[in-house]
Amino acid sequence: MAGPLAIAGGEKALAAVGKAVSNDLLVIQGRIFRKVIIEPARRKTKTRPAQKEIFVLEPIDLEAHINPVAIGLGALGLGAAALAAWVAWNGIKVGVPTIGTVTVIPGIKDTARGQRFAEEHLPPPPPPTGNSCQDLHDRWRNLRSDPIWWLNPFKIVELQAIEHDATVLGCAWLANP
Repeated sequence: MAGPLAIAGGEKALAAVGKAVSNDLLVIQGRIFRKVIIEPARRKTKTRPAQKEIFVLEPIDLEAHINPVAIGLGALGLGAAALAAWVAWNGIKVGVPTIGTVTVIPGIKDTARGQRFAEEHLPPPPPPTGNSCQDLHDRWRNLRSDPIWWLNPFKIVELQAIEHDATVLGCAWLANP
């Protein structure tokens, strides 16, 4: 008794999937023709005359359907490809409080070939923007004085840039801000 009910439920599910997939936003239709040789050309001999090639043009219908499901799958695939490319270039590093940074998967940029590629193809990092460690520290304090600075992504990026410049200059305040 459960078998026919399961089949009926499956038909409803297939109908729902068919309805979801048939909601096309755009359908591109076209027709191309393929040359099918029925009898190849023959050269003239002493016993028979020359014969031209006999062929038929066989039509092939093409359709491309663009629907929300295809767009979603394309976006998902693009996101997965971007994530895989990012992991391949940067690798995966985990910060452990007692040990420091542990490399789980090394990235391409950490290899000699990756360093050569970065030097040849990527722009050089910008020079530090502050004149001195004190100027950088003052700018850092002014940005952190806002009680909700962590909600503004632009302030976060600017703080990271200031901390990077302080690291490049070797500022001592960075160890104990």
